[in-house]
Amino acid sequence: MKLPATAGAQLAAWLGLFVLELVLTRRFHPTLPIAALATAILLGGSAAAAYANLLSLWPRARETQRYLRYAGELLAVLGVLTWVVVGAIQGVYALLWHPDPLRFGLGFNLLSDAAFLSIHVALVALLARLMR
Repeated sequence: MKLPATAGAQLAAWLGLFVLELVLTRRFHPTLPIAALATAILLGGSAAAAYANLLSLWPRARETQRYLRYAGELLAVLGVLTWVVVGAIQGVYALLWHPDPLRFGLGFNLLSDAAFLSIHVALVALLARLMR
């Protein structure tokens, strides 16, 4: 599947989203560098999941008409990336601050980051469809 926007336009959109989300989530982190890195990690995970969906998972599902398999594969991609994102953010905290006390707990971090990634995957898929 050909992506509807140029690589430059896509990069500009992700950077704009980074700035918006950094402003919105800054207060949840103790320092600006930690907030910026956490936001970048979350958006990197979102982009990886979104492009895996657009370029691999969804086109194959449409071709084979195996939508249940597609749903399972997408959930697996989101699950793995959620663990990677949470681990990476915890690593940032350990290096730049001190180990995050997991103020709301590991379960909350996993669920909130999975929701974050899922929303971005859905929005990118919707935008790609609208731009076709």
